[in-house]
Amino acid sequence: RQYEDSLNYLNQTINQDTLLKELSTEILVDIYGRIAFIEHTINENKPKAIIYYIKAINLFEANKKDFDELYYPEAAMNTYNLGTLYQEQEKYLKAKKYYEISIEVSPEESLAYSNLSYLYSEGFGIKQNSVKAIEILKEGLKFHPDDSMMLNNLGIGYENGDGANQSFEEALKYYQLSVNNKDFLTTYINLAYLYQNGY
Repeated sequence: RQYEDSLNYLNQTINQDTLLKELSTEILVDIYGRIAFIEHTINENKPKAIIYYIKAINLFEANKKDFDELYYPEAAMNTYNLGTLYQEQEKYLKAKKYYEISIEVSPEESLAYSNLSYLYSEGFGIKQNSVKAIEILKEGLKFHPDDSMMLNNLGIGYENGDGANQSFEEALKYYQLSVNNKDFLTTYINLAYLYQNGY
């Protein structure tokens, strides 16, 4: 209910010319991003979400020099969210584009590293490149050293020798770092298999 109310007030704001003229560009980008997020995740209205994500992203890009850098993580989140939406629709080239923009806008805060790495790892919409997938994970871990999914995926790369020289010691190291965060259950299974196989 609260999302419905929020969406209602956000839409009223952008549909009133007098209010619209008073809004700063930063606030307008924020409103577009919030509408897109609610349409995407709550209402599951993907076409509408795409429209508002693109409005937010284009407005930010056109006025980027005027934005305080504190806003960049939010802009990165909008591009990341649009990327995930395109990935859900199997529009992988578009997903890749927006993941890359997200990382470019705010490398420290972007959540796009795992998803972009996955596209390269699996060859979805682009040429499969396991080495590039591992490089992206390592770059992401510089900014998110406790990200369980990235740590787990790096462990998989080392365990299978996929994009990195096979090393069960390195796989074990990354799996254990991932398990320490206790928020990514797949790592427990991978770690159990590694031990079960005698490594």
